[in-house]
Amino acid sequence: MKLRVRGNSIRLRLSQDEVQKVGRGESVEELTGFPGGSKLRYALIPTNNENPRAFCLENSVIVEIPNQMAETWASSKVVEIKFELPL
Repeated sequence: MKLRVRGNSIRLRLSQDEVQKVGRGESVEELTGFPGGSKLRYALIPTNNENPRAFCLENSVIVEIPNQMAETWASSKVVEIKFELPL
């Protein structure tokens, strides 16, 4: 999974295997290390929430999507899911 950040937008780019994993209800995450030992974690997590959400907490960028959205995405030929959240 790759993370792109530009202004107030983030983009997660997943492999087909990672999309299938999310579709099965499993999380996908990556860690990026920095000199001095600090790390940036970013994750895509399917949840029981009704709506997607994104937040930053303790050096982690977390994107949560509803399980149904993840399942539909993984079982279709759609190559992206997109949503906007108010700041």
